Amino acid sequence: MQTWSEFVIGPDAAVIYGSMWAATWFVLLIACANLANLTLARTIGRSRELSIRIALGAGRWRMIRQFLAESSILSGVGGVLGWWIAKWSVRVYATATASRYQVLDFSMDHGALVYVALISIMAAVLFGLIPAVRVLRFDVNDSLKGGTRGRRARRLSVTLVTVQMALAVVLLSGAGVLVRSFLKFYTANIGVETRNVLVGFVTLPDAASRTGFVDRFKARLEAIPGVESAAVASQRPVDGSVLQPFALDDGIRRPTVSTLVAGPDYFRTLGATTFSGREFNSSDRASSPPVAIVNRRFAERFWPGEDPVGKRLRLFPGGALDDPPGPWLTVIGVVSNIVQDDRTRQTFDPLIYLPFGQNPANGMWLLVRTRIRPESLEATIRSEIQRLAPDLHIWDFATLDERLEFASDLMDVAHRDTAKNAVLSPIFAVIALLLASIGLYAAVAQSVSRRTKEIGIRMAIGASEGEIRKVVFREGMAPVGVGLAVGLVASLAVNRFLQSQLVGVSPWDPVTLAVAPLTLILVALLACQVPARRAMRVDPAITLRQD
Repeated sequence: MQTWSEFVIGPDAAVIYGSMWAATWFVLLIACANLANLTLARTIGRSRELSIRIALGAGRWRMIRQFLAESSILSGVGGVLGWWIAKWSVRVYATATASRYQVLDFSMDHGALVYVALISIMAAVLFGLIPAVRVLRFDVNDSLKGGTRGRRARRLSVTLVTVQMALAVVLLSGAGVLVRSFLKFYTANIGVETRNVLVGFVTLPDAASRTGFVDRFKARLEAIPGVESAAVASQRPVDGSVLQPFALDDGIRRPTVSTLVAGPDYFRTLGATTFSGREFNSSDRASSPPVAIVNRRFAERFWPGEDPVGKRLRLFPGGALDDPPGPWLTVIGVVSNIVQDDRTRQTFDPLIYLPFGQNPANGMWLLVRTRIRPESLEATIRSEIQRLAPDLHIWDFATLDERLEFASDLMDVAHRDTAKNAVLSPIFAVIALLLASIGLYAAVAQSVSRRTKEIGIRMAIGASEGEIRKVVFREGMAPVGVGLAVGLVASLAVNRFLQSQLVGVSPWDPVTLAVAPLTLILVALLACQVPARRAMRVDPAITLRQD
């Protein structure tokens, strides 16, 4: 028994969408922390004004309502903008991820509108409550005397920045392993030269004339100017194959092995290498001795250190224990490894190739290698097929490069959403990084503004610009360092939930766990640079005269 999500998305549906949900909330929390920090800094800057109002009789709860009203306006404007951006983004997402096998409604309905409204209200309360609490704790006398009892507020500001940095690291590391996983899949070496190859599926005539028809078909296509070679096969590279039990010369029945039917010039058309023996040719027919070709992985596993050419093997086509075996097949060649029956493209399994002339099927994949751009020959090849057999049609005809691009319709259920997550997660990470850097910049800038007098005194008694820069950077990078440490530890736990979506990459990938903090450190240094330059431009004479 499966839920609809598990059937469509896979057994880890809850984890996949849960991770995206968590990423969304991380971004929201970073944004709320940003606004809380900015509002807190604004409240501290108005502390004397607020103290005067309180001393003149203004109620604290009245001012708290004012802060909550201001935060509600900001949150409301943000919610309206977010609603329209979300509608546009969801429309783009639905179009980009459309599938002929999935019918999902991504429209933003009234329920989504209520959800956005509730989130906006929650955000208003969350980042409006912090300055409100600050108002309740005002010491009016100290503030009117020019006191600076803002240590607690500064600690809170540093804590908010630290939380932002930690969340940003978690998102960066999660996005990093997902992107690296997708690149491992997308750039995997599948053992063939995919450029300038057209592929399409054709249904062949009755069994009695299939072999001769394919020979004529192949000759006609290779006579087209620009065509280098043509071949047929029961499956395309990467796609599934037929699994059959087999036996070697010792007669011992072994577990299943992948098998694939291929015609003459199949390996030459795909750019594979024949290490020993020969390819299939037109002499491999039903009337000739049964033969087979094995890939290098099969030869290394079952005949290590030996020449497989001339060895024998047999298949058990029925698959059941009491089914009779097929005829003995003589190995006539060893070819390079081609990925088959692995949608993630990470493994070369042992593979046995059978000649089309001895195993004619009613439907085969046509592969055509061209010397020129393959797209320019599509129409010519189609018309040649129609002239040869008017009732013959070719389906799913496109370049092999196009067919090997990531297509969720062709992926196994467990990895169907790999590309979606690999695109969405960096978007969340970039937004989080941008918001965290803005928050850090604002916090450092406010700190420099509050410490103008101190900086002026330091410069008046001989502090150099380098020393002032160190003070600013030390204050700005301290929460970054703590946030990095917390974020990296959290990443080790969070990335484990992404393991089912990863291909060829560990959840604790050292490259990602090194690049994510370095990226954040670089952005943090840039965020501290502007306030540091402003601090170095402080004129001690003007500052001290104003005081």
